[in-house]
Amino acid sequence: MAEFSLLNSMDDCLAPYIGVATFEESLLLNILFQDQMLLHENSMFDSRILAAHFAKPGQKVSLFEEAARRGLITPALRDPACETLREAHARTASRYPPEYELVIPQMKPYEERAIDAIDSAIRNGTKPLHWPRPSERGLLESEYRNVVASVLQSQDPPSYVNSNRKRRKFFAATWSDSAVWRFDCVEEALKRSHDRGIDGLQRSELLNAIGRREGISISNGKIGVDEILLKLRSGDPRRARSAESFLKWVTQCHHVAQSQYFGATNSFPVYSIEHDFILQSILRSPTDTAPPPTEGFRCKVRLPPMDLLLKSDASDLLSIREDIGREYLFRLESWQKQPSIQTQEAVEVALKTYCEAICVRYKHATVPVVAVISTLSAIPWTVLPNISDAWTTIQNGKEISDLVADPSLMHFSFASIAKLVASGVAVIRGGRANSDSRISGLAEA
Repeated sequence: MAEFSLLNSMDDCLAPYIGVATFEESLLLNILFQDQMLLHENSMFDSRILAAHFAKPGQKVSLFEEAARRGLITPALRDPACETLREAHARTASRYPPEYELVIPQMKPYEERAIDAIDSAIRNGTKPLHWPRPSERGLLESEYRNVVASVLQSQDPPSYVNSNRKRRKFFAATWSDSAVWRFDCVEEALKRSHDRGIDGLQRSELLNAIGRREGISISNGKIGVDEILLKLRSGDPRRARSAESFLKWVTQCHHVAQSQYFGATNSFPVYSIEHDFILQSILRSPTDTAPPPTEGFRCKVRLPPMDLLLKSDASDLLSIREDIGREYLFRLESWQKQPSIQTQEAVEVALKTYCEAICVRYKHATVPVVAVISTLSAIPWTVLPNISDAWTTIQNGKEISDLVADPSLMHFSFASIAKLVASGVAVIRGGRANSDSRISGLAEA
């Protein structure tokens, strides 16, 4: 059975924070180091990030299309009667009113290309993943409601943020500022979701509720993150910062809910340590104390810079995995099924051999990378600050911000891989979500 990594980085709610380069590096890392990627049936059609990827000049076939055609990107289809993305897309469109913008203008020119890339693999034997039956697993919207209630509707922030002084101060202020959104807006969104016959919470209804609370009129059936941020940034700066963090938490919870519902790995993109998900993450981040070793293991490898790899033809990048990655993927799957010292050692050897082969193929200066193989939903790669003791810093749970005076050095963006010097460190996380884990376990992990 395939182990899926949720392809989160095309989520349009991330568009205000990341660019196409981050998406492409996330996509490539999933291609090279994960079994298969999973995407929600609607996630392509409202993604400005994916549209920018398709629009890049000079490419014969986009990396997304090439991966999809080779069966590495599997759609999660809600309707069990649908066997293709085209069928599911048409069925989804029929459920929404005409004014609802299911396909954003930026994706309109690429809508057919995206559908054809996914469906061509299905025609060649790739099976879509159908959503669990509601009678067996409930609804995805119910999962999202439960995650939001567990993570965002407690009176106090998660306890583990207290180990980081800067993060504790930040959360204390933001938790207070966001109370109206965490409670009143969530309850309004739950009611409106229920009025539409949905037993659970829809993220779109939550964003609409926040927008209405801030005096924004709805157009095209929904209010986007950009509109909320634009309105709030014209007012109180502190409240605008709190809103930005809360909207990121809303998206993180959405991804956690999907990964739990589909039994997939979460692969959160990572941004600036000073301004984005790392300090503002509602889940445990590298600035918190390290998780226990029983959840995974770490080993050091080297890789070429991602921007160098991404200059290659899409088919060449896919051939890396097919030519020299099979042993690593096999060993990773074996460890996931039966974690032990023996299977762990086999993964480490295979991963190092695989990365060495990639370096030989590209004959370029490499960067050191720390691979974190985890049984929990996790960030697949993290570029750590450019300091020699970064790895010790993370293991000891110290504050990175206390060790680096220049904030411009403190970037976790995937794009920073190319800029690292010999002392730079990155983190790869692999594996799958624990289908038995509840959100409290993930939050404390």
